[in-house]
Amino acid sequence: MPNTAPFADIQAEIERLRAWEAELCQREEELQRKENRLAERDDRLRLPSALLRQELENLEQRIRNARRRLFALTEECERLRAKLARSQPCNATDSPVTDSSALPALAPANGSSIAPASAESASSPDTDSPLLTRQPQGHQRLTGALAEFAGALLDRTAELRQLAQALADLRSQWLLEWQRASQELAARAAHLSQWQEALLRKQNQLQAAEADYAQRVEILRQQELQMQAAEVRCRTRFRALDQIFSCIKARWRAATRALRQRELHLQCLLDNSREQCARAQAHWRQLHSQAHNWLQRYAALASQCQQQLSQLELARYRLWQKQQALEMAIQTWVMQTPDPPATEQIIAHYTQRLTERLAAWQNRLAAREQQLTSHWHRLQQLAAQLAHQQQQMESARQQLLQEKLAIQWHAYCQHSALQRHNTLDEISQSEYLSLRQHNTELLGQVEHLAACFLNETASSAVLPRAA
Repeated sequence: MPNTAPFADIQAEIERLRAWEAELCQREEELQRKENRLAERDDRLRLPSALLRQELENLEQRIRNARRRLFALTEECERLRAKLARSQPCNATDSPVTDSSALPALAPANGSSIAPASAESASSPDTDSPLLTRQPQGHQRLTGALAEFAGALLDRTAELRQLAQALADLRSQWLLEWQRASQELAARAAHLSQWQEALLRKQNQLQAAEADYAQRVEILRQQELQMQAAEVRCRTRFRALDQIFSCIKARWRAATRALRQRELHLQCLLDNSREQCARAQAHWRQLHSQAHNWLQRYAALASQCQQQLSQLELARYRLWQKQQALEMAIQTWVMQTPDPPATEQIIAHYTQRLTERLAAWQNRLAAREQQLTSHWHRLQQLAAQLAHQQQQMESARQQLLQEKLAIQWHAYCQHSALQRHNTLDEISQSEYLSLRQHNTELLGQVEHLAACFLNETASSAVLPRAA
């Protein structure tokens, strides 16, 4: 089994990087929320100032419009006064109402502050002017309307002054708040720059970690592909080995059958050799029985020879006794006979004849003894020859058995070696063909996996980057 410690370390590193990425995303969300709150606060501060500025511009525009209308009305009033002066001559002591006393002081066109007019100057055109007292009723109504409009304008001018003062206060307050917000934003910008630098460093670290993680993922993918290829190779090798084992089993069965047939053949040869040994042993027993019979005959002949020798000794003893008795009889006869020379001749003649007979008997006994001895020697030689032949037969039988067994063993070894060589050749050939075929299939599968991996790598990103 492969070692899983590097994979566990890589998985732990991946989990740590994911936790770090989640923390960075959370910090980024918090920073984004803070930036949104600051932007909303800036918008809230910017909106009243824009509204106040727009309202101030609208008020200034209304003031300019009112001034233009007032100027138009003043011109119309002057034109009417001139027309009345031409139509009705005035008194020399009466002085016409000037524009400066009848009309309020107007604000300049550039939007600066307007000088306040007194209530006496505002009410003087209605009571003190003798010209107006002499005017007709329509002109008086118009003049009263103009005076009311001028009073309304003065009130509106006072309101505008108050509003301008409030706007100035709001502007100063807004400026103070804007300065404080600018300082806070500057501090936040410095803090954000530091935070951005820290984020850049962390992003660089995260990019390095992503590159390392991508490299480790690539290594893991390569290892996974290698493991898949090794698994495919193991499967192909297992299939090839299974086929080889099946071929070996078939060959083994054939070899077992051949060995069984060879064992049966050897058993037949062993039975034949046992039968031959039994026949040889029976023949040896027959020869042994013949030799035993010959030995018994030899023992009988030896006993007969001993008996004959004992009989010869007994006959010799009897002859000696007869010779002694004959000598005694001869001596007695010699002593009794009157002719000693004739007696001596007869004795000599009988002694010679006895000697000749004794010599003949001795020769016959010696010949018989020699014949028995030669026969005994021949029997001993025959027994030795029989023993030697028996040993030779036994050694020949053993040698024959050994030669047969050696020949059979040599033939069996040659046959088994030939079968083993043929089996190994066939197994190696079949294994080579099967391995070649499975290697071709394995290369096709590896090319397919490599193509799939390249397509997947080209179509998918390695890791999502942190913002």
